[in-house]
Amino acid sequence: MELTQIASRYYGQAYLELEQRQDDLAEQHLLCTIACDEAHADAWVLLGLLHLQRGEITDGVHLLQTAAEHYRDRLSDDIPLDEYIQRYRPMVQQDKTFRSYYNQALSLVNGKSAWADAAELLRQGLAVAGDHDGWLLLALCYIQTKETGKAREALLRAKQLSPTDPRIIRYEQCIGRTTNHVSWFKKFINLFRKE
Repeated sequence: MELTQIASRYYGQAYLELEQRQDDLAEQHLLCTIACDEAHADAWVLLGLLHLQRGEITDGVHLLQTAAEHYRDRLSDDIPLDEYIQRYRPMVQQDKTFRSYYNQALSLVNGKSAWADAAELLRQGLAVAGDHDGWLLLALCYIQTKETGKAREALLRAKQLSPTDPRIIRYEQCIGRTTNHVSWFKKFINLFRKE
């Protein structure tokens, strides 16, 4: 079987998984599609849209631009790629601003366990832009500061952006616990690292 046929199978599987809201599996199969056929333009576009849906604007726009710059002649006719790029490109700077706040908050949590200060930075960053990781980290901060209502709200926002993220269920189980085992929470912090 040729690599392009294998790529088509992966792409078909990813497409079905996206329809079933199995975003993590779909992402894996889209990456496999591109690994087998780097010029599979539709896979680049779907991967970009998946990142945009999660609020990962910079990554999503980069993937869409890759499709536009290198593989435009292989795109399906019904994909309005230029429209997507024009709609999301202005948000890239907002996303970079958010990532700056996010990384500062992550440093506070890692270094000093300064949960309230980290929550404030995340609130400021999420007012500009944000993704599901930002809302999850904010929920974790609220869990640590015992602000259960705010933690639930942040988890709901994260769930809207990435409904299949398994961390959401773990954090929902932590809300309202009366534990001082900060190390239990800190083991999740490495899951939040961003470039």
